[in-house]
Amino acid sequence: MHFPPGNGYEDTMRMLESFKAKCADSDKQLTGSHHLRGFSSPAGFMAAGGSRISSHSMAGTVGIPSSIGYVAPKQGVVGITRTLAIDFGRHGVNVNCLCPRTTLTTLVSDNYKKAYLDMRAKRIPLGRPSSPDEQANATLFLASAESDYANGLIMNVDDGVFSLFSGYTGFQE
Repeated sequence: MHFPPGNGYEDTMRMLESFKAKCADSDKQLTGSHHLRGFSSPAGFMAAGGSRISSHSMAGTVGIPSSIGYVAPKQGVVGITRTLAIDFGRHGVNVNCLCPRTTLTTLVSDNYKKAYLDMRAKRIPLGRPSSPDEQANATLFLASAESDYANGLIMNVDDGVFSLFSGYTGFQE
């Protein structure tokens, strides 16, 4: 089949090739994150009851252009979280997922120029990235008794950015 230049076919094929190359990394992200939480053994998973909290990226809840290899494992973790919530909820185990966006850690501030971070902040409804403490507080809520009825929750702790995908247009200039 022949496609005329400029129709996006070449870009799509390049992205798919890139995705194939990243599949090994995606598999590690999907299986590794759950093995660390004891998800690999049903007995171990249910032993203590309580909460299991995955943490990935906001990319687990939205599409990002030209980012198949990044988005796929994040969305896989979201799907696994929802399935485990269904499977283990009746056994007293709540399974939820925290999906943060940019968090101003030292890793972020040391690796990105201030001008770039300032530009990104203008596109965030709250006008700033989150702090590590704000992400920790969301995690503590999901681990607390106050969230006992939250099961299968995909919590976007994203500075309001998810609202952009539902029509928010009030960028700060």
